[in-house]
Amino acid sequence: MTFSREVPGQQTAPIVETTAGKVRGSSARGVQIFRGVPYGSPTSGQRRFLPAEKAVPWQGVRDAVEPGPLAIQMAPVDGIYAQGEVTTLFRGGVPNWSTPMSEDCLVATVWTPACDNGKRPVMLHCHGGAFMYGTSENGWTDGSNLARKQDVVVVAVTHRLGVFGHLYLGHLPDERYRSSGNVGLLDIVLALEWVRDNIVAFGGDPDNVTIFGESGGGSKVSVLLAMPRAKGLFHKAIVESGPGLRMLLPAAAARHTQLVFDALQLDPGQLDKLLELPSKVILAAMYKALKVIGPQYETWYRGSWYHSFAPVVDGHALPEHPFDPRAPALSRDVPLLVGTATDEAHLTVSGADESLFSLSDIALKNEVQAFGLDAPRADELIRGYRSRRADASPSEVFFAIASDLTFRLDAIVKAERKAMQAGAPVYMYLFALESTAFGGKYRACHGVELPFVFDNLASADGLWEKPDDRRNALAEKVSRAWATFARTGRPGHDGLPAWPAYHRQDRATMIFDTTCRVVEDPGREDRLTMSGWPWNP
Repeated sequence: MTFSREVPGQQTAPIVETTAGKVRGSSARGVQIFRGVPYGSPTSGQRRFLPAEKAVPWQGVRDAVEPGPLAIQMAPVDGIYAQGEVTTLFRGGVPNWSTPMSEDCLVATVWTPACDNGKRPVMLHCHGGAFMYGTSENGWTDGSNLARKQDVVVVAVTHRLGVFGHLYLGHLPDERYRSSGNVGLLDIVLALEWVRDNIVAFGGDPDNVTIFGESGGGSKVSVLLAMPRAKGLFHKAIVESGPGLRMLLPAAAARHTQLVFDALQLDPGQLDKLLELPSKVILAAMYKALKVIGPQYETWYRGSWYHSFAPVVDGHALPEHPFDPRAPALSRDVPLLVGTATDEAHLTVSGADESLFSLSDIALKNEVQAFGLDAPRADELIRGYRSRRADASPSEVFFAIASDLTFRLDAIVKAERKAMQAGAPVYMYLFALESTAFGGKYRACHGVELPFVFDNLASADGLWEKPDDRRNALAEKVSRAWATFARTGRPGHDGLPAWPAYHRQDRATMIFDTTCRVVEDPGREDRLTMSGWPWNP
């Protein structure tokens, strides 16, 4: 049931009755917004590391006009977002680190054109930041424009992260904690249950829900596709630059847990003391553990340690890897849209090391070998990629290889395995529009498509040296494609060329640029050169 009241000097403030109580939102620019709406109960103290329960009911009308707390996390002050140029690039797209943080963070934000009986498609956004940090409450992923212009209901959720969402205790005797390695994702499942039970009052259709996310958010979508408890709670899925084929195995997760206990000077059997510690102490212990874990990833890629506290293939909440060795059978009938940007590694790898932009040939080989390749295989990749980039510098060759190794290949594998199910279709895209900031140094880097998906280019001025109407036109096409997919299960619309489903025999891929086009098997030669790493696409 929906109510409203007039506030002097403001638009009508809507009041909606949820299963836990009434909430009063706000209205702005043709969108009704509800922030900080509880979908789950507190998860601190004795509820720490346990699956959350439904929100505790309240009396009266609860104001929902301010964002809720961030999930407790540590701002990545030593990471890529602390670099001067990257800080400028992502201006408007990163969390406000002064926002209060709390373990009790299970709240949702809803943007809707109207709280009526519209039965609009629902798009639930999973924010990025690996499984360690982040929020949807920023300028790039604000849902107002997407909701208003595309007539959809947008939902964003805050959930437990890092050690609070993924400390694996399933190897210990206490059965209550057997799903502890996945409670952060179970929070999102609980939010989807909240959507099922409440979204009609916000003008949405609980039988037409799409989950979508970029980077870590894309990986969260991948995991949800393989979680039995999530089955039936969503009907389409979009994975942007976060393929998430595999998650942690219990043995590795248990080792990481032990490092946290070591940092706290506790024995694994002392769970009662773990529950009594302040959250900041546990957070600090996680970062001490990461400093030990970090060197173990020297043969993978920079930043891998961010995934050390992540979903666990525990046999319960997550029975198997999301997309390895096959696409999950339980989501066979869920249409999938998957893709990447063309130059992911210009940010994800380079952000922590400026020297990667001025590599020598010797350094190029060393960096390629750091992905776990022996010298002959590194030479083979470098020769192959360089043969198709005659004038490329060693750094440009490296970034092309790194972008494929860390994102593009896994996205192709995901699409292929989904297509092989012969169930619901899968569609592939490649976002190619390059940032012009800093002389175009970062190209079409990781995350560049986000302000286009949400049609929030005004908040992404750090990516561009000057305005360009062609970008605004592309934002309309991209956000419309995402919303059309949410509405119909097909992303094509009359503003784009015909967009066929992806199949291994033709590999049709929509290239998003100032001129959009469909290309069959883009980067084919690179893909064949890379064949065999890591999943033999």
